[in-house]
Amino acid sequence: MIEFFNQPFYHLITPDDDRLLDASNRLDPHSNQEFNWGDDCIVDKKRYHECEMTPSYIFWMRKFMFDRKISLHLKITDIWKCTYGNGSFQEPHDHPGCDMISLIFLDDPSPNGGDFYFESYNGQTPYVVKYKKGDMLVFCPTMVHGVTPLKLSIFNQIRKKKRKTVTINADIMSFEPWKGSVNEELYNEQLSV
Repeated sequence: MIEFFNQPFYHLITPDDDRLLDASNRLDPHSNQEFNWGDDCIVDKKRYHECEMTPSYIFWMRKFMFDRKISLHLKITDIWKCTYGNGSFQEPHDHPGCDMISLIFLDDPSPNGGDFYFESYNGQTPYVVKYKKGDMLVFCPTMVHGVTPLKLSIFNQIRKKKRKTVTINADIMSFEPWKGSVNEELYNEQLSV
């Protein structure tokens, strides 16, 4: 395993287009909807097939690879969408059994809860991540994280306002130096388009 993936880290990617949001809207439900986690939270979660998400996910993961100067060959192992209504939250947890987690925010943050946080990061407990709609957060699977209870106004409850995210667990199939890699070539090509 790559040494820095054993250390706590997070990386926020801010795409300059809507391809992650568009791919999130095209996801097809998976037949297996059984989860062996999340019994201590109030959140609607549904598992999906990764085929619609993979191209956009890899496209933007190249920004992460560029910043880290390493080329990764990734395989999505699980993907699901969480929908938070009034009072919904996610208990603190981690993701054992995968190499990397990505979280795509499908809505702007709510002013009243629904904050994504790490239980501890750089001595801050909790550490709330600042994001906007369309951002993708990449982080180490051993980092304990959660979502604070979402408190919606009566007006937003009537409007059926929700907070939605897509979570991707991925494994690193192989890696190599960034310089001279296929990912570097494709990254440079996408910058010139």
